[in-house]
Amino acid sequence: MLLSVLVGLACIFAAWRLLLSPALSASGRPAVAEEEAKAVSSTAKEKKNKHRHHGQSHSFGQKKKSGDQEASKATGGGSAPGKHPLHADVLKGISKFSTAAAVSSDGTVAAVAGSDATLHMFDLSGGVAPRGSPQPPRPHIVTRVQGEALSAIDFLPLSGGRIRIAGALENYRRLVIFELQKTDADKRKTLVETFRGDTPLQRNRVRWLVASKGEWICTASEEDDTEIRVWAPSGELLASVDTKQVQAFQFACSPYDGRFLGCAAWSPGVKLYEIKRKNGIFVKMEKAMDLRTSKGTKCLAVSPDNTCAVTLDKSGELTLWDISVRYFVSEDPKRLLAVPNALEAPCGADAVEKEEETVAEAFRTHVSQLAFSADGKVLICVAGMHLKFLDMHTFKPIQMIRYAHQRPIDTLVVPPSGAFILTAALDSRPQLWQVPTAAASS
Repeated sequence: MLLSVLVGLACIFAAWRLLLSPALSASGRPAVAEEEAKAVSSTAKEKKNKHRHHGQSHSFGQKKKSGDQEASKATGGGSAPGKHPLHADVLKGISKFSTAAAVSSDGTVAAVAGSDATLHMFDLSGGVAPRGSPQPPRPHIVTRVQGEALSAIDFLPLSGGRIRIAGALENYRRLVIFELQKTDADKRKTLVETFRGDTPLQRNRVRWLVASKGEWICTASEEDDTEIRVWAPSGELLASVDTKQVQAFQFACSPYDGRFLGCAAWSPGVKLYEIKRKNGIFVKMEKAMDLRTSKGTKCLAVSPDNTCAVTLDKSGELTLWDISVRYFVSEDPKRLLAVPNALEAPCGADAVEKEEETVAEAFRTHVSQLAFSADGKVLICVAGMHLKFLDMHTFKPIQMIRYAHQRPIDTLVVPPSGAFILTAALDSRPQLWQVPTAAASS
């Protein structure tokens, strides 16, 4: 009895499914069709966006090409497609973005600190090949920094064939020194940590560290830490001075010997200090002179021969100063040249920056560093991702490198050897560039 009832129910259920299946099929078709339509639409949209993106990249490439052609005219030659005529090489092998960079005084070794707590050293002894020639290999070694990344680095003076690098820890702000040594295990050279200090170098993050000018290390910070400090390589504090100028923007010192140093700051004027030394040993740091500006300054540079300085104030006025004065009898530095908005001047006949508002805006509001070329004839300016070169005597633009990096340039290194400059940004591609001559100005 029960079995026959179950069989009957099964037959009824099967018949019900058979009757409803066409309806389900019919109602499902629009849904499937709709999904297929969406998929096709999405694919078409993707292709369209991809095509549009390709078009934008092509347009950007055209603009960059125009900029390269402009630079090519200034230097009197062509370049490989997609590369600026002044571009020399890329230091490869950094997995994360770089936090600091330095070059030895003889220009044969470069160091780059990575955000992943690594320290890379590159062999540059092969030099920089002329434009159009293949660059020599750049062998490099890497070591890991214990604890955290380095925020600033520099080479200590080369002596007896020893290669040493001083650095500041990002958060703890301690001094760390590495030396290139042969390990017992494999007889290969590697960077070995030989010293780690106990005292914070600055109140805030160490932004600048200069160690290559003598047997001392000079440090400075940004923001409201307006002190400049001088340290012995042993970690002993030798001297300290507070500019008391609210906020520091750029620290600069004499490129060859570190004699004069100072900070561009929020309040008007730049205080230049002098390092006194005897037989290469630090003696004292004392106030030398004031560069009297009516507004706060954003950037500062000192010439290699210690005769001139350049300041950029908040209004955009670029000023050249004669600092070869008798400051010890209170003689003030003399203004030799002052040009309002000098860094905004178009560069070259094509003046591509007029078409690119982002580039023009960078040189109006985002200039972060100034430096002299090794021969003192060219002024180098960093603004965001871009570089501009100016004649030091006239402030007329010589050449520009647009989009030298994909992110804002954080470090500009001008080795005394003069063969090239090094730039690093918050990316993994530190770049080597050649410097144009002042005669290239058009």
